[in-house]
Amino acid sequence: MRSETVLLVEDDMLVARFLMLVMRMWGYDATHVSTSREAVDFAILHQNEITLTLCDVNLQGESGLSVAAKIRGLCPRSKTIFTSGFPLDVLCEGGLLTQEVLQNGDTGYIQKPFLPGDLSNAIHSLLEPAAEVPWAASQTEARYASAAC
Repeated sequence: MRSETVLLVEDDMLVARFLMLVMRMWGYDATHVSTSREAVDFAILHQNEITLTLCDVNLQGESGLSVAAKIRGLCPRSKTIFTSGFPLDVLCEGGLLTQEVLQNGDTGYIQKPFLPGDLSNAIHSLLEPAAEVPWAASQTEARYASAAC
């Protein structure tokens, strides 16, 4: 079993159930929360244990960007993948994501709907960057982490 703890912050229960099934099948110690408050409470209880936060950008009550920043404050070595059904340029134009956040090597983005293999690639590009071959790293970086706003 993997030692990585993944926190899924997703308010759509159908999406959350599917992602939890997939991540657990891959061997991650995954936990789902559906609100920003639950996410912060979990991070407080599990400081420095969260390896990856998979966070919806559009949460009720608070932006995913704000929630991820709070989690990163409690778990500074954690990484974040933002998800949304909106294209990245729309999120950036609306101020929901920023170029500075996406240029951080510990942050990625993947647009819903996505295939499990695309999620796996995004996770591996953040958690295991040294294992990538150079040409794959540049493709993954361009697709997931460094898209321009």
